[in-house]
Amino acid sequence: MTDVDSTASQVLGPPKSSIIDQIISHRLQQGDIKRMLQTLGSDDREAFLGKLVGILRQTSTLLDVSRRVADSLSLDILMVRMAEIIADLLHAERAIIFLKDKDAKDFYTRARVQGKVTELRYPERDILLQAVFTGTEALCLTSTDTRIGTWLPELMMQPVQNVLGTTIRNTQNEPLGAVVVVNKLEGMFGPDDVSLLDTILSQSASAFTNALLHEQIDKARQEE
Repeated sequence: MTDVDSTASQVLGPPKSSIIDQIISHRLQQGDIKRMLQTLGSDDREAFLGKLVGILRQTSTLLDVSRRVADSLSLDILMVRMAEIIADLLHAERAIIFLKDKDAKDFYTRARVQGKVTELRYPERDILLQAVFTGTEALCLTSTDTRIGTWLPELMMQPVQNVLGTTIRNTQNEPLGAVVVVNKLEGMFGPDDVSLLDTILSQSASAFTNALLHEQIDKARQEE
């Protein structure tokens, strides 16, 4: 099977992340798409084009994500903005960004509350956050999973129906924290959501790295 044939089969079903990556890096050319269409029958061709339109829209949105997260070195702004972007793109009620504080040995999140950015902290031994942070792949949980615990419904101020969690990594692929996406608006989280979330986080890895470094420098200056 050629790379083009393989790509065509991937477009017709999850995951989509490899296609998006190819479009962003300009490795998927018009000729490639033409060759893909030639390998498909008439029924599959229509399905392919529908998928491709969706992927192109998604790619445009991800490029916009890159621009939006790269224009500020503020960790406060980045955490709030990324949570809003992820919840919107994954069609979920809320996304929460948690970063690991190695010195304090806990996880912290920053969210906009009544127009102000507020910080909340949770112990590093928390079962859910530890499972997401140390996991080698994304977790898709339902309301019956005991790892959800009690603090997440309290933070949401409503029942938790389902959760998608994965590790946030820096440009060296080292774990920085965890993102928890809560309550898919329709249905359950699936492979497409996992692939999209991974792509969003890969596009924002350098932004997290730079924002954390900037905050560390600011703290060091304040302590002088």
